[in-house]
Amino acid sequence: MQAGLLRDIITIEKSEETVNQANGEQNISWIPVWKGRAKVDFSSGSQAVVNGETVNRITKKVTIRTKPTFSEKLSLLRIVIDGEAYRILAKDVRGRDMATIFTVELINE
Repeated sequence: MQAGLLRDIITIEKSEETVNQANGEQNISWIPVWKGRAKVDFSSGSQAVVNGETVNRITKKVTIRTKPTFSEKLSLLRIVIDGEAYRILAKDVRGRDMATIFTVELINE
């Protein structure tokens, strides 16, 4: 990996579920587990109408230099780029390049 390619700052967060003892309500909060520099590339994008709502499907590739030290399932993690949350679809660890590549999709809320 060339120097100077990691220009974007990202945060990898994990979900933590808490239950309110009084009424049993479940709340999900996001806790940062890793923050660092990454290379973010636009991969694809589309727009569709689902149930009368416009849904943007934006996919990006996020490359970081090393493998972060977390053991959670990908479904419990998300990546925040410029204040927008992205769901992790896939992770590719490339030991020879000393890089981890995440394929992420914008979360429409």
